[in-house]
Amino acid sequence: MSVMDIFWEFIYKYHPRLASYDWLVDSQLMKSEDIVNSEVRAMIPEGMIDINCFVFFYEGGTKNVVYLLQDKKAKTNIAIGFLKNDELVNAIKL
Repeated sequence: MSVMDIFWEFIYKYHPRLASYDWLVDSQLMKSEDIVNSEVRAMIPEGMIDINCFVFFYEGGTKNVVYLLQDKKAKTNIAIGFLKNDELVNAIKL
């Protein structure tokens, strides 16, 4: 399943009210230790140092962010989750 398919499935299933927004996406390779939210960081398999992080966002009044974590080669999906104002609303291990 593609990154976009995973994102839209997550949005429609868990946050359908957000489906009408014009979402943008950015990605970067990062160190797992650089993830600020401890709950998100805990979802990364032990020993995995580098991860590929996709961040979905839209311009609006509140700070809503969906993230998708993959291994550094973008072959294995790790987790997807929703943060609102930097607080984890929900997350799913993939």
